[in-house]
Amino acid sequence: AIRERGTLAVSIRDDGVGLPEAFCVERCAGVGLRNVRARLGQLYPGGHQFEVAAAQSGGAAVSLQIPLAFEEPMYVGA
Repeated sequence: AIRERGTLAVSIRDDGVGLPEAFCVERCAGVGLRNVRARLGQLYPGGHQFEVAAAQSGGAAVSLQIPLAFEEPMYVGA
């Protein structure tokens, strides 16, 4: 995970069996990936990226970018 031009960029890769050759997140994703896509769309409409693809050296790679925003800390008195 890195900060990149006002966003948080996260990349995850595994070295498992990989994805089917015709894998497409829109049509082939399971419940978990569909839920992640839907939640990102609700939280960051038009302001996020989410990609799932076959990794070049085998396995799968997932990357996402979301806007990076920090909330102002709240003072809590004693």
